[in-house]
Amino acid sequence: MTKTEQQLRDALTAVADLVQPREQSQRASEHPKRRHSPWLGPVCVAAAIVLIVTVGSAVSQRLPGERPTSGSATTAAAMQPVAPTGPARFFAVLQMTVVKVYNAKTGAPTQTVPNPPDVNVWTTVSATRDDRLFLLSGYIGIGASSNNLNDNPRLYWLRLDASGKMSSLIRVSGFHSTQHLLAMAVSPDGTRVAYALPIVVKPDSNGDSQSGIAVLNLATRHTQTFPSDGDIRNLSWANDGRHLAFFAGGAHGHDGIWTLDTQARPSKNLYAASRLVIRWEAGPLGTLTTPVLSADGSKIYAIATQTELPTGGPNWTRLIEIDAATGRQLRVLYQQKYTGVGADNNAIWQFTRLARDTGSERLLIISTGYAYRIDIKTTHTARTPIGPTANDLAW
Repeated sequence: MTKTEQQLRDALTAVADLVQPREQSQRASEHPKRRHSPWLGPVCVAAAIVLIVTVGSAVSQRLPGERPTSGSATTAAAMQPVAPTGPARFFAVLQMTVVKVYNAKTGAPTQTVPNPPDVNVWTTVSATRDDRLFLLSGYIGIGASSNNLNDNPRLYWLRLDASGKMSSLIRVSGFHSTQHLLAMAVSPDGTRVAYALPIVVKPDSNGDSQSGIAVLNLATRHTQTFPSDGDIRNLSWANDGRHLAFFAGGAHGHDGIWTLDTQARPSKNLYAASRLVIRWEAGPLGTLTTPVLSADGSKIYAIATQTELPTGGPNWTRLIEIDAATGRQLRVLYQQKYTGVGADNNAIWQFTRLARDTGSERLLIISTGYAYRIDIKTTHTARTPIGPTANDLAW
């Protein structure tokens, strides 16, 4: 019996004595009769109920996949989806070896998160619909190197308090991968995590590679795998937690932006369970990267390098809105012009990282040492200095 269970039993036993006293071995006439207040029993019952609810709530709030503490057990009640909390109040930025948190309204930094002992390089970060809960992936680099492919990655839940400072940093159990993660996205409700499988060169295939997407259920530890060729990057969920956008490169005719139905019947091929939205290169929208699904999955936001045709003039990096059904460009939400040497007819990326707030109509990008917060409806933009080494972000 756990300590919590014993405390609950003791509390209920005490209440039972007040409501219906135990039989005494002595005769009632041998002792003066004690009278209990008529309201004492109900009050104690109420107190016990509050205790049970409070303790039960604390247990049920354990995060999906969280390693249980010593002496406790992971139960079905501990694997509840996280509740939506509205627009993001904070965003997290990875700067290779550290995680920094910022206030989403003011842009002011709130904390540099202390690293756990088994991670000194962070590769990806993803946000849930709880605006204070993020999922991180990282590993141990060799010395100052960040290319230690032999070290297995770890997943960590980062929980913030109301001021944007770390409340807890808890490692996720039941996750295994042979290489560190270059693409990872947690579902908005926090119950599943999608990640790109390591690229493996096929034997006797003239250098052809295979990879794919895995979707891990953090409660059941079941992994659904969608194998493919090529390099899979930039995973993004719709708010329904079913549809997932991804980018495929070097995939023998499959290069482009796709959407995967993660509830599709098991398939031997990722592309058989997915739908092509648009080719990523040499199309009318320019060269594309970093697809992010809209809340309802009807639109895709992507970063594009575009030149002013037909003259092949200045090179622009643009954040564009694409119709997910037709692949047609709908709007330009934000853009930056490259004016340096070699701009004409070359893809010069001014920014490459993009994230959507699951609780509002806002996007976040990284460019030249700044994070830009962009309102999808109005395209109003505000920027925050974050330093030049940011490699991922989420809110």
